[in-house]
Amino acid sequence: MEKLEDKIPRDIKRMSKKYPIINYKKEYGEEDTTENIAKGEIERFNFTIGGKNLMELGQKANKITWDEKGNEYSTIWVHLGKDYFKQISKVYDPRTC
Repeated sequence: MEKLEDKIPRDIKRMSKKYPIINYKKEYGEEDTTENIAKGEIERFNFTIGGKNLMELGQKANKITWDEKGNEYSTIWVHLGKDYFKQISKVYDPRTC
């Protein structure tokens, strides 16, 4: 069975190299305690309304996800083209509400 990684077009793989995983310490200073657990996975999403693609190349989308234990994560995905997105941030969100 073919994995999604094997189906990703080469141009999308090349484009993904332009968008590294966010290093919060480098971006916001050594005192930042944000732990980014993103691994740079690429997935295909379809963000459209009325048949019109809403995302431009390089545009970022924020998404909330949960793991199997119910932990909530805030994620950032960057659009690579052809509805492919790369996860550049996955941060535990300890909201209490």
